[in-house]
Amino acid sequence: MSSENVEISELFNLHRLPDGFSLFFLLFYAPIGLLLVVVRVFFSLQLMLMSFILPKDSFVRSLDKMCACNDFFLDQIVVCNNITHLDNVAMEIAVPSIMYEYMSPSPWLINKVLGYTTFGGTKEKENLNSRVTQLLTEIDVPLLVFPEESTTNGQKGVLKFNPWCFELYRTITPVTLEVKRPSFPDITKSTLSSSWCSDLFWFFFVPYTQFHIRFLPRMDRNHDQSVEEFSQEVQKAIATSLHLSATEFTAQDKNAYIKHLQQQQEEEAARQARQATAPPTLSRHTSSPYPAPSRDTRLLRMAQQVREVLPQVPIDVIQRDLSKSRCVDTTISNILEGRVPYTPEKPPQSATSSTSATPEESDDRRSQKEESDDRRSQKEVHGEAWSLMYHPHTITYTCNMTLVIFISERKSMISSETQGVEFTGARTRRDKADGGGGYIHT
Repeated sequence: MSSENVEISELFNLHRLPDGFSLFFLLFYAPIGLLLVVVRVFFSLQLMLMSFILPKDSFVRSLDKMCACNDFFLDQIVVCNNITHLDNVAMEIAVPSIMYEYMSPSPWLINKVLGYTTFGGTKEKENLNSRVTQLLTEIDVPLLVFPEESTTNGQKGVLKFNPWCFELYRTITPVTLEVKRPSFPDITKSTLSSSWCSDLFWFFFVPYTQFHIRFLPRMDRNHDQSVEEFSQEVQKAIATSLHLSATEFTAQDKNAYIKHLQQQQEEEAARQARQATAPPTLSRHTSSPYPAPSRDTRLLRMAQQVREVLPQVPIDVIQRDLSKSRCVDTTISNILEGRVPYTPEKPPQSATSSTSATPEESDDRRSQKEESDDRRSQKEVHGEAWSLMYHPHTITYTCNMTLVIFISERKSMISSETQGVEFTGARTRRDKADGGGGYIHT
């Protein structure tokens, strides 16, 4: 598999638990899994006590070594790929070994039980290499190293090896490690941010976890070969045996990838917090006491038509009735017949009332005033696109007309701009047949 086609996101799993129906079925297995955790915790405590009491070169632990390796000769350095934080425990059961404590993923207590050492407590490279070489000549167990320095999912590739351990000896033994679990429950072996405790809990929770360890032939470094080249050769050998890619990503790249994902999560959380605290924006769909007219522009136009005919009626009353009737004719009838209660408001003054009149207009107004002196009351209603006549017993109107209606106790004068107007009602008659004007007597 080519390493150029592998992205760093493909080397790690982000989630531990499955999704969909698998997560639903996992709830039924949970009681069994928790019972297994309790039983295995007590069993592990006994195993830890035995490992702490018995030395690594004891007869019992040597039997484990012979059964696991089948008398396969191991060199002083054993390198292995890393999948979970429990790989060193699995390797310890198969092959008793020691580790540099600062490179072990286990807690301090587990490192002491497994016999890991700090090699004198020094971190200087020269002193460390000399102390490790001296210690390996004194004991009969190899040094276990995970040169990837971090875990992967073991599905796509192998991280680039740290060449430190390849400086100690010219001969090493490569080991491949594969971890398998049952398909149900489908729980990931390790995640991008998993810890030793989380891996241990799910290791106890699942029915079983199988560690398949395979020892590859020993590899020697040539005299003209650098340590870096030798580490890459071992990395490719392990990756080829596992049918994976030997990538150029390192443990530092994994840490940078984790920080990148954390930054993305923080930015997404901040964006959602800003949206939650931001004031709501106003829109044309904002609710009002009469939601139907505010949402329907056609209803607003109809309300304006009624308002032009009946300016003394408040607009909210018109909108309320139009939201029920959806008809201009019906709303006008309801208002004029008294089915819609309202408090009249003063109609706005026309533009002609605020302008100065010409002499001819003044004469017309004086004549109109003289004709209306005998009237005790009059009302004037201007309507566009509607013509109305009010009568104590009849209300009639037609479309596409403009009327000026004078209503009094004795007579009503009606003038029209269009023909074909018909007025009906009890005790009324039309004096003129044309549309030029006429009177209706009560």
